[in-house]
This record gives sequence, C-alpha cells and structure tokens, in this order.
Amino acid sequence: MNRLIAVGDIHGQREKLEQLLGKVRPAAADQLVFLGDYIDRGPDSRGVIELLIEMRETRPNTIFLKGNHEQMLLNALLEEKFLSDSVPAVSSASPGSISFSDIQLFLQNGGSATLRSYAVERVDELPRPHLAFIRLTQLYYRKDGFLFVHAGARNDLPLDQQDEYTFLWDRNSDPGATEIHVVGHTPTANGLPLFEPGRYSLDTGAGFGRPLTACEVRTKEIWQA
Repeated sequence: MNRLIAVGDIHGQREKLEQLLGKVRPAAADQLVFLGDYIDRGPDSRGVIELLIEMRETRPNTIFLKGNHEQMLLNALLEEKFLSDSVPAVSSASPGSISFSDIQLFLQNGGSATLRSYAVERVDELPRPHLAFIRLTQLYYRKDGFLFVHAGARNDLPLDQQDEYTFLWDRNSDPGATEIHVVGHTPTANGLPLFEPGRYSLDTGAGFGRPLTACEVRTKEIWQA
C-alpha cells in the first residue's frame, strides 16, 4: 500500500534530510508532504532548497507547504521592494506588533544563516529559481482525513476563509475536530513527535540540533535522523 509521509521542519539541515530520506526510502507510489520551514538556522538552507527542487522534478506528487520562515523571507523581499505587491504579505510578527522591520525579523530568526549558506549579503542576491520555489509553496493540503498545515487551523471556519497568520504562526489553535491536523512549527519538548487526538506535531527540533522526523501518518510509523 502506498504511504502518506509527512516531514517536519528541516531548517537548513540538508545532511539530516538526506539521511532521513535514506531511511524512509520512499517508493514511487508514496506521497511526501513537507510541512515547511526549509530555511534558516541550520548550515545549508541552499542545499535543502536544491534537494527539494530536485524532488519536485522527480516526484511530482510531492507537496511542499509554506512555513513562517519562508514567509519571513518573502516579507523581507517585499519590504526591500525586490518583489511586486502582487505577492501576498503575512505579518512576520504577531498582529499589531511593529517592533521590528521584516528584514530585521528575517535576519534575527535564522535568516543570517540562510544568507551565509548562499554566500550572499542581501536577500535580493538569492537565486531566482530558489525564490520561485518558495513562492510556489502552498498553505495547506488535505487528504484521507488529514489536514497538513505548518502551524495550525481553526475548526470553526472553512479553510478558504481563514487568516493566513493562523496557518503559518498560530501556536494556540485547537487540534482538529473532524480530521487530524499534521503540523510542524512548534518544537516538541523531547525530540520525539507528539501524537494527540486530532493533531500530530512533527517539528522535533532539527533547527536546534535535535532530530529531523518523518511520519507515515496512517500508521504513525516514524523515522528520524
């Protein structure tokens, strides 16, 4: 039977990602869903994006969700006038907060490591194909009773009526009521995935030196690197 496999927050850890995929050994019929936060903090954001672009070409049924760190990069590009206003902006800070500019928030939340991995000093120097990949990431994906989303979702509104801030940033949303929410964003306390009624949390802290996790969501089988 084909597997439905979610991968938690990678945060620039290409070596861990390669090791993880080597353990999972996805077959052609398996579907992978990446939960976002591919960049920042770790040493090789460039390598992670390169590998994901390769996977998009060789495994076209793979789903790449947007994380808040991808949105912080897009916001920084918008603020610096390197992207057109047609790109939707989602505040990097909590609503109503204007303490920092978007470029400052990006750099202070691991963006400096991303720029170092590309050997550049400014966000506008990042490779255009990599920025195009990030811009094409999606906010959520539904399949077989599972809702895959980076941070969370509300149960009282249709998805197309919800604020993108919830999908990318909200750490306080409730577990799913009628489907299981498969999320990243909030690192678990012990480096292991957290399985709750209505929610599976798969960010196990790879951005902070802890494991990177993949999970076959139907069976809860996990792999870590």
